[in-house]
Amino acid sequence: KMNDAVRSSESKSASKLDIDRLIDVEPKAQSEGFQMSKIEEAVKSTNIPMILMIIGMLVFGLIVLYSVSAPDAYGQFNDSGWFFVRQLRYTIVGLIMMLIIAFMPISFFERKWVGVVAYVFSIGFSLATIILGVGRENGAVRWINIGPIQFQSSEFIKVALVIFFAGYRSSIEKLKKAGKIKKAKSDLGKLLINTSVDF
Repeated sequence: KMNDAVRSSESKSASKLDIDRLIDVEPKAQSEGFQMSKIEEAVKSTNIPMILMIIGMLVFGLIVLYSVSAPDAYGQFNDSGWFFVRQLRYTIVGLIMMLIIAFMPISFFERKWVGVVAYVFSIGFSLATIILGVGRENGAVRWINIGPIQFQSSEFIKVALVIFFAGYRSSIEKLKKAGKIKKAKSDLGKLLINTSVDF
């Protein structure tokens, strides 16, 4: 009888362990499921028409570039598709960067240091263009050479300023909700605030 009782208790504990294993999901599986749910949510919230429009504009731009630059490319490099291939590489890199940034949370860009770094980079690119720039035309400098890569600093500055001003506006809205920015009573005060702070 004692042996039967021990065996029955062991079988009950074993069955309980099996049930617990079925019910309890491993932490790794839970984290993987959470990541998959985030990816699925991001895919569902993707603006498909806008992506198709971007791809259409890129394809149209590449076709126009090839048709316009083919004679010059053949004369300079004996390859009619030289400029097309170079632009295609930049396009692929840009699409990869677009996908990476698209999956970044908006809260990341609301951090103050992101806007400050973007603004500092825009100033740095402007100074680098003046000091290291090439392609002078009528006293203006537009290009920067870094090894085999040549680019216009204005393209990076435009993106950096968008990030900076978006972060600035987000900070202003938070200060307003916290009551740290007082509303002006006079029309002149409202005008000054609208032009200097709340533009």
